Amino acid sequence: MPISFIKPMRIFEACLSSETLHTNKKIFFEQIDKWVSEAQPELASDIEYREVAAERMKKAYLSQSESLDLSNLNLRTLPDAIGNLGNLKKLILNGNRLSTLPETMWDLDDLQKLSLENNELRAVPDVVCSLINLQELNLSDNALTVLPHTVGQLNYLQKLVVSNNQLSALPEMMDSLINLRILAIDGNPLSTCFKRSDIGLPHLQSLIFTKEQAAAALKDHSHFLGEVGKLAAHVRHRLLFV
Repeated sequence: MPISFIKPMRIFEACLSSETLHTNKKIFFEQIDKWVSEAQPELASDIEYREVAAERMKKAYLSQSESLDLSNLNLRTLPDAIGNLGNLKKLILNGNRLSTLPETMWDLDDLQKLSLENNELRAVPDVVCSLINLQELNLSDNALTVLPHTVGQLNYLQKLVVSNNQLSALPEMMDSLINLRILAIDGNPLSTCFKRSDIGLPHLQSLIFTKEQAAAALKDHSHFLGEVGKLAAHVRHRLLFV
């Protein structure tokens, strides 16, 4: 290409790029505003909370933020547009009323920490187990009865908190979580005691039980302490095996 054409070509490409960015921003903002408008009009607080969440999402989009906190906003849904926040590495959704998540979150490829503590989840949304770069996942204080086998896809997961749900068992695919270091299962009606020797978690360092779960483990498996290590008291009356 002649040298004289290089500069005009770059200027043309820059203009196209700028126009695309402007268009994408406009579409994102319109989608967010539409989600706000869908709030229940009879609940003024619902509208106010959505407006707060919308401003935070717009700010995160403009700043290309790696972190977004939408905690304690009484949200029942999230907009599909949240999947466009592709720079997110940390997403905190604690203290809402979420029972599901938008499938568009599958596009959050870089997400490393997702916290959904204290929501209304009765099942783990499929999209959660597609976030293969997750390192921390908090699903505590929901109404989960099972963990899906697809949780085993989260190969980079280092911390999994499922405290205070309705889990009666853990999936066999748990042994695929070879990088898991912290597992909290206290506050669940597990029908069988959990032992580190039952699944292949070579890097597990902290296993959090209730006192009742620990007592059952020690009663049924006299060799339990020798396998896991010393028993230590944990805060809030939990027991921590390290």
